[in-house]
Amino acid sequence: MNSYNPYLVAIIIIFLFYCGKKLLCKKPLMPEIYKFGSGKPIIVIMAGTHGNEPAPARYLSKFVRKNDHKKNTLDFIPYVNSSAIKENRRTTLCQKDVNRSWKDNNLGAINKYLLPIISKANLVIDMHEAWGFYSCSNKASLGQTLYTNTEKLDLLLHGIVGDMNKQFNFKDPCMKWVKREEKEHIHGSLNEWCTNHKIPYILVEMTGQNNIVPLKMRMKESEMLVRLFLHYFVLFKSISNKIKQN
Repeated sequence: MNSYNPYLVAIIIIFLFYCGKKLLCKKPLMPEIYKFGSGKPIIVIMAGTHGNEPAPARYLSKFVRKNDHKKNTLDFIPYVNSSAIKENRRTTLCQKDVNRSWKDNNLGAINKYLLPIISKANLVIDMHEAWGFYSCSNKASLGQTLYTNTEKLDLLLHGIVGDMNKQFNFKDPCMKWVKREEKEHIHGSLNEWCTNHKIPYILVEMTGQNNIVPLKMRMKESEMLVRLFLHYFVLFKSISNKIKQN
């Protein structure tokens, strides 16, 4: 009777999986970047980092095709990971989590492609969707929050939170937007990278994964957030100059 060696079988399976992945995987699609205006400060607004967070990505894609922003210096990146968006998955088999791959010594392919844009930015606005509500999950989920790594932007974000809650007049208290105060930097995240490189960063986390909030509603929230950020562009410019002076 032939002896069965489970360790050898496991090694063979892992080897075949690794080789199969290498053979099947294609180079990830690089994101389109829409550039408007020139000069400083440069504001980057990005979405679609994770494929199961489609609302802000869809809105940005629609927004850049219908609007002209030559009076401001703006870089829009609607679909950071378009392959994941197409598969409706956080990431893909062939592409590591883009928001865990911002490591100077081990950048992912998409991260390397975006590095020249991000490194020159005076402000990065990073739009995501969370699985739950920050106010009703004991802070386990970040949904319906704004966060920044730059104290000089705190007051501005409090104003945008107030504008969002006033505009939508949410009846459900879970839906209300909150300015998140606690500082945390997930290893390999864009937040951590920007903080380490002294680039002002804003994280937008609306609630939306698994359609916990209808897509139509999330698109409206995305639209209002982007319009508020652009409305306050002059204030961003003033704050950016102060940060640069410091």
